[in-house]
Amino acid sequence: MAEEQQVAEAPVETGQAPSEDWKASLPEDIRDNQLIHNANSIESLAKTAIHAQSMIGADKVPVPGKWANDTDWDNVYTKLGKPENAEAYKLEVKEGTSVDKDIEGWYRGLAHKAGLNDRQANTIFQEYLAKEAEIASANAPPSEEQLEIKRGEAELALKKEWGKAYDNKMKEAKNVLEEFAPKEFDQLTTQEGLPLGNDPAFIKTLANIGNYINSKLGEDKMIGGKEAQQYTPADAEKEIAALRGDPRDGGPYWDKKHPDHIRTVQQVQELMEYMHPEEE
Repeated sequence: MAEEQQVAEAPVETGQAPSEDWKASLPEDIRDNQLIHNANSIESLAKTAIHAQSMIGADKVPVPGKWANDTDWDNVYTKLGKPENAEAYKLEVKEGTSVDKDIEGWYRGLAHKAGLNDRQANTIFQEYLAKEAEIASANAPPSEEQLEIKRGEAELALKKEWGKAYDNKMKEAKNVLEEFAPKEFDQLTTQEGLPLGNDPAFIKTLANIGNYINSKLGEDKMIGGKEAQQYTPADAEKEIAALRGDPRDGGPYWDKKHPDHIRTVQQVQELMEYMHPEEE
């Protein structure tokens, strides 16, 4: 009875870790298999077997090795969906989009040479069309509406800078243009594609040239004829500073007893109007 009790209470060995030498119990021909050799435990061997079982019947495309040739790679590309020829690609072209036939033919040949499948070729083709449209839009000549906006912006900028001298400055610029510009001038544009004659920096350059020539030629030979003196706000500010001078020097502007005091003060007042033309 005691022996039966002892046997009944003996532990049952279940789920115990296998012996470290589990491979030794296998037949030699199996034990030498690479799969068994790479397995670290029965558990890892079981996982490998389950994975291999799940792959049975699945399409598999082995990657060519280091020494694979063009034929080996072409076989892979064909399995991945490369069409039989370049014309077989189903490239999508949206309605209203124009595609150069030579460019399309070149692209088809390149895609086929690279081994692209239909999905890959079409994805790249769409990106190409989008970039081409973007570049074409950026390089397109400005519309008449855009030109009108730029003309207005240039006029506002110059009026703000020149103030009351705007009309005279524009006439000086126009006179220089008519006197010296070649007939091809109208075809010249800025980097943005705008006519050069609408560019504020260029207009100011012409006006400065006209002003310089007139100052050298004298009133009798001025380009465009004699004009009354006009000042830009910046020029008026310089002239006012010169007329006022330093109070410590006691010039005519500051010395009420000076014979030129009234005339100098009047000149400064007139010049002040050029500095703030918007207040009129």
